[in-house]
Formats: sequence, C-alpha cells, structure tokens
Amino acid sequence: MATNPFLDCGQGWQTYDGSICDSFTSGIDAAILLKVGVDKSEVFTGTEPNDTIDPAKVQALLDSGDAQIIKGLRIGIDAPSATTSDSYVACAPETVSNYTRSLTWKDRKVTGVVTRFYNSINASSGFTVGSMILHECAADRNTYIDSLITFQGGRVSPEGEELQRFEFTVNWKSIADPIPYPSAAIWDLVPASGSGS
Repeated sequence: MATNPFLDCGQGWQTYDGSICDSFTSGIDAAILLKVGVDKSEVFTGTEPNDTIDPAKVQALLDSGDAQIIKGLRIGIDAPSATTSDSYVACAPETVSNYTRSLTWKDRKVTGVVTRFYNSINASSGFTVGSMILHECAADRNTYIDSLITFQGGRVSPEGEELQRFEFTVNWKSIADPIPYPSAAIWDLVPASGSGS
C-alpha cells in the first residue's frame, strides 16, 4: 500500500473520470454577484457532489437585493498564482499555502447608471463581493466562486473608434479551483423590483 505517514497530507486524490472526449471551449458572458453573508446553502439544493444551483433560491436572492445579475459581459479566468512559504524540510520544495486567483471582466455598457454601480462595488470603495456565479455560455454550464472577491479597475475610453468599456481585474484567494456545475435556468431571472442588466 502506497502510504507515507510523514507526507500523507490532505485528503488523497478524488476519482478522475475524464476522457479525451471531454473538452470545453472558453466564453463567459454573465455573472451573478452575491453579497457577503449569502451562504452556499442559499444558492444550491442537494449535497456534494450532486448539488445543483436552485433557480427559486437565486430568484429569492435577487428579489431581496442580496444578488445582482449582470449580462452581456466578456470574462476570462486567469491562471492562479501560488502563495508559498518555506517548508522547513530539507530537500523538499516550498509549501504552497494558497493561491491568488483572478479573472478579467469587460463590460461595454458605459452609462451613468452602470458607472454608479461599478463605483459602488469597486475595491476602492471598500466593497467586497461575497461569492459569484459565472455563466459559461460556450460550455453551457455555470461556475461558482465561493470566496470573498474584489473588483479593481474602472472605465476605459480609448482613442479612436474603439468601444468604451469597463475593465476590471477580479481577485480572490482560494486553495481550490472553483467547481463547474450543470446549466441552471437562472440567466433570465429578473429581480422583483425591476429588470435585469
């Protein structure tokens, strides 16, 4: 049996069931931001690994103002950057203690209302997003980021005829990658108080 009491850290690897036929193209076009304090149980139904995003729960969060849906975006997830420290073990590499993760966020809807919204969630205002659901339009699935998230950036108005837009680097720290989940009927939901953006 392959064990080493000294190095047997973590929980061991999970089952790997991918095949060469599993491939997903990039393309994220929408997000739902959730306020700090919204627990995963307020978004999902069921238990891991068979939990799913519950549209009725997401609708309730939109209605209460604890969630904000934003569509018509261009989002890309960047490679994570490891945070390391000395392992204090001879002949062993540094220990990875966490990862700083980021995504790029572009939104071409430059209006007064949208500018006020982005000003309100900009990291410079002190606002922190509690978690986020991303719509992978190309792969027809959702990704859930369950971490505190900050938005750094703002409005870009290039010279010439290029479109104005908002550009943000969205940051969070997490040991693990965010999990992709099956598609859920949440992207046409509208808050009770008005229309989605």
